Amino acid sequence: MEIIKKDGFEFTPVKIGVGLWTVNLILNGKPEIKAASGKTKKEAIATFHKLADKVDVKECIKIYKINQVRTKFWHSKKIQDLFKHHFKVELNTFRCHYISYPAIDIVRFDKWLKTPDNISTSDYITDKYGAQATRLIQKLIGVK
Repeated sequence: MEIIKKDGFEFTPVKIGVGLWTVNLILNGKPEIKAASGKTKKEAIATFHKLADKVDVKECIKIYKINQVRTKFWHSKKIQDLFKHHFKVELNTFRCHYISYPAIDIVRFDKWLKTPDNISTSDYITDKYGAQATRLIQKLIGVK
């Protein structure tokens, strides 16, 4: 594995498909977080060096770890079952596909709920599905 060292962190180029390379931060011995990409290994490394001074690696690791927790939470059988129990539909029906980690598309969910204009989504869920359903949605959108 080729290693590129930057600010005490190690990165490595990774071929991820035909005509696509990434440079990834190594965490726990594995290339985990994509830092740059390019059509060739050389281009990916050059892009990495252009961006390296603009990226706070510690902040990227923090976000990565938060997203790992979110992903584990989303995929837990308990959460999937609770969502289906309360709303009688699969949670994945409302997965947002615009971001890399699993998250609920709250706009699509709100439209599906048919929340009236004169009430908050939270109040509507509590009234129709109960406080436990509201807490579940709050956890899914990151409200503590």
